[in-house]
Amino acid sequence: MTLKADTSISRPARCARALLALLGALLLADALVLMRMGHFNVGVVLPAMLGAGAFGLSWKWRSVQHWRASRPLNQRLWSLGWVVLALWLISLNRTGFRGGSTPERIES
Repeated sequence: MTLKADTSISRPARCARALLALLGALLLADALVLMRMGHFNVGVVLPAMLGAGAFGLSWKWRSVQHWRASRPLNQRLWSLGWVVLALWLISLNRTGFRGGSTPERIES
């Protein structure tokens, strides 16, 4: 059995999918290392889920595109998901997330 490259996908789209897969793999690997060290909290589990989702999306991109195009509701749900993700990322900065706790923040 010989696998053939899918030539119908443009080069920028292939690069975007590869970057998405790389980002997903990095997030997932980082979270798995932290979980192996015994850290189980939202700051570890959520990036693991985002990494698994990004990796899965890069793998099944064509299927997701067909699902989005099948009904207008699916397109709205997809857009809503991206808006929620963007708002969550913005909220990380707005709530004072700076990559860790400092002694000054703990004492006050």
